[in-house]
Amino acid sequence: MKAFFLWAGIFAAAYVGLSAGTHLTQSAVSHRILVAVDVSGSMEAYKHRLPEVLASLGSVPYSKFKIITNSPNLQYQVIQDWSDKMDFSHLIQIKMYAPLDLEKLINSPDIASADEVIFITNSSDTGKLAGVPKSRIINVK
Repeated sequence: MKAFFLWAGIFAAAYVGLSAGTHLTQSAVSHRILVAVDVSGSMEAYKHRLPEVLASLGSVPYSKFKIITNSPNLQYQVIQDWSDKMDFSHLIQIKMYAPLDLEKLINSPDIASADEVIFITNSSDTGKLAGVPKSRIINVK
């Protein structure tokens, strides 16, 4: 019985040590997720779905998020800079009326520094977005 308790103690100590080491390593090297939201006029009807979509993305552990959009002046606009928590309250207040121009999102200088890029749009013409490395497209239709 003494051997069992010795084995159980060593196993527990090793498990705690490896868990703590993994947590500290993952915390120090966060996965950077760039979320690019299309704010074209056709997205206005689907704006009510954005909190649900973004909340599901915000539950990824050990991640930092940055939210950008193609603003009405056809430049990209930073809604939220890199942060552990996703704050999309400012995004919901935007009046979505910009013309559909997904290339403005593709040309963001933040794409190179991101580990993953997520495009949120309702456009059926996403061929240009598909060519971006490390990216995926969430269609909110």
